[in-house]
Amino acid sequence: RGVDLKQHELIKNYIFKYIHPRANIDTAKMKWDSMEAKLYINRRSTLDSFFTHYVSHRFEKPNKDNTEFRIVKQFCDRQHMGDFLDDLYEKASFYRMFYFPDECDNPIIKESLQFFLSNNHRQFRPLFLSVISAYKRHKITESEAEKFFVFIRNFYLGYGVVCNGKSNTIEDMVYLYARKIENEDATTALNELKSKLYQYYPDYNTFEANFVLLGWSHRVKSYKTPSRKKEVQYILSGIEEYYLSSNQELTVHKFSIEHIANDDGTDTHCLIGNLLMLAEPINGGAADKTYTEKIPYYKRSNFVSTKKFVERYGELADWPESNITNRGKHMAKLAYDTIWKF
Repeated sequence: RGVDLKQHELIKNYIFKYIHPRANIDTAKMKWDSMEAKLYINRRSTLDSFFTHYVSHRFEKPNKDNTEFRIVKQFCDRQHMGDFLDDLYEKASFYRMFYFPDECDNPIIKESLQFFLSNNHRQFRPLFLSVISAYKRHKITESEAEKFFVFIRNFYLGYGVVCNGKSNTIEDMVYLYARKIENEDATTALNELKSKLYQYYPDYNTFEANFVLLGWSHRVKSYKTPSRKKEVQYILSGIEEYYLSSNQELTVHKFSIEHIANDDGTDTHCLIGNLLMLAEPINGGAADKTYTEKIPYYKRSNFVSTKKFVERYGELADWPESNITNRGKHMAKLAYDTIWKF
């Protein structure tokens, strides 16, 4: 019959075939259409990835031979298609938050979802579906949900962003615990997952060795990528927010990345230990000046982390490579022990 139906189309037909009582079919169609609309994001449908993550978080992970539709037929009782559709409908709203964190009404969870969106990281989505669902259904408290999201963000910052840990190493475990949180005692499963993830988290020396190599540059090819810039922006604004830390809401929005020793193509000048936050107009003025000429510009900055830099290093006559390394290590320690403590 020509074109093969997509997995979600097969599932849709299956639901409508068995929905009871038949009088509910119109309501079911409206619900499905509404779910499709919710998951039509950035001018394309995300239904395929939603169903992959949905069956993974609830039943099992699909593959070429064991498709999403097959899994649904295996696990879903035909007598309860209405309940199944209700669950899909609710989880679709949670799934939207992965693309639009602002739709999440909890600021701490929102910040974590924003972090994973910025990093274009999708692997934890089955887990997030289970945890948000457990929280909305009162299987865990709001505080437990918040702690989990901070925990998983801090884990991924150290394991993934800083140390480039491979996602596939932990994937099976993530999917297994997504199902446990969804189907068993959520608190027990969350605690088990935490103790499992500790085994993969880098020790301080590994973290520091990788952290000091984070960086960004206009000139040096390997440091020019948008993802490099995003990592640096995230770390610098995280340090700034830690110093501000009067409120949980994100406070730092626009800033430019200032290279203390000029971004002249020297490799070490790309590194995080050489990078500071400045507001755009100030940064323009400071560009290409010598170290001592830059200090007055830094003094005018309203960023706390930049003021602290001046307190710590403002009296120096110059800014050699050894300072870049030492400041990078100082930042690594702050990141590991305090700001993103795991």
